[in-house]
Amino acid sequence: MSDHGFKKEHDDAISCLGLFVVGWSTIEALLEVAIAKQLGLAPAEGSIVTASLQFKSRSVILMGLLNRDKTKNAAAIALLKTLQNKPDRNDLLHSIIGRSKTGLVFTRRKSDGKFSSQEKPHDAGSLLLATIELTEIANQIKDALGISEPDIQTYFDAAHKAANSA
Repeated sequence: MSDHGFKKEHDDAISCLGLFVVGWSTIEALLEVAIAKQLGLAPAEGSIVTASLQFKSRSVILMGLLNRDKTKNAAAIALLKTLQNKPDRNDLLHSIIGRSKTGLVFTRRKSDGKFSSQEKPHDAGSLLLATIELTEIANQIKDALGISEPDIQTYFDAAHKAANSA
């Protein structure tokens, strides 16, 4: 055991979960930049419009904007639908997390008139695979919408500067 009471399997799974969270944050940022680009908004305005929105709202807004030209945006639309239908996203981001013998277990609970609870175990390998898949989809969306990593960095630098200079 390591000094903090976790086994190596837990440490590895926690590290890979961290990579997934960072990857998901990149998706959220990408959606914000894409919405601002579609609306022709400057970074400060794009950030104001999307600041309080979660993934579902951002993806619905972006989908509506992209559907204005379905032919031009067909690839981005298909990729965004893939993201919207990714089942592990909610499990990994919104579950109660515990330890299993080989990694982590995610307990997803719902109460839609009837309470239900479902456990999904993940080890470092499955979490890393989920992160790689997410990263590939994000890169394909960037390509489909003509958004680069420098575009995203410049956008957030400008939005941050504008927010803190007012």
